[in-house]
Amino acid sequence: MIPLLRKELRALMRERRSWLIPAIYVLVLGAVVFMYTLTLDSRRALQDLGQVLAGVVAVVQIGAVILVAPLVGGAAISGERERGTLALLLASTAPRWAIGLSKAATCTLYVLFVLAASVPILALAWLFGGPDLSTLAGLLFTQVLQSAALVCVGLGFSSLFQRTWLAVLAAIGLSLALLIMTLAMYAAVVAGHHDAEAVTSPAALAILSFNPGFGTFLFLNGEGHGFGHHPWLAFFAAQALLGALGLGFTLLRLRRLDG
Repeated sequence: MIPLLRKELRALMRERRSWLIPAIYVLVLGAVVFMYTLTLDSRRALQDLGQVLAGVVAVVQIGAVILVAPLVGGAAISGERERGTLALLLASTAPRWAIGLSKAATCTLYVLFVLAASVPILALAWLFGGPDLSTLAGLLFTQVLQSAALVCVGLGFSSLFQRTWLAVLAAIGLSLALLIMTLAMYAAVVAGHHDAEAVTSPAALAILSFNPGFGTFLFLNGEGHGFGHHPWLAFFAAQALLGALGLGFTLLRLRRLDG
């Protein structure tokens, strides 16, 4: 398992896109943070700076997770097939489950490498009166779990399609569909109900738990909308289920591939 993980990390970091994606993320994050800080009133800039920085980073990071995680996962297996190295990998002495797990771990670590660019800004948010360290650690844990889930979804599509661009488009499309369709279903469930119980009902929470942005929403303003601790547990369970389904499908496909 460890040699496979080392091999996958070395191969991934040798690719040009592996350094291009973090560079683009840093530029986008810096531009968004700069624009938001310009909107602050100079008399309250220091008091609001920490909250603004934390909120901006949370939103930009979830956007990066939704796009980068399925992209990297979607290119993992189909990319090997296009390069002609998948047959050699499957013919090696490594078990198929170890190949799938090493690719999932490698892609997840790469997404975390991309997100690590926001750590200095989160540190500034904490220094300027933003969320405490436990809250920021909870945000990072949430996005780590979400990255792993979407990577596994991308791996499932990567093992299914022959072409990388098809696998990547399908994986990103599913991520965006989860983002949009769950909001539409949630709106349909709570339509016509104006009480707080309908907004936080089990059916509504079950739908929102599969929304990739729900964890960020809870981080930013979950308490203000009457959400307690149960939505966090539901969100973690939903993301774990999504990742388990994607990884299970990937391992099943790898067992059936001839290379």
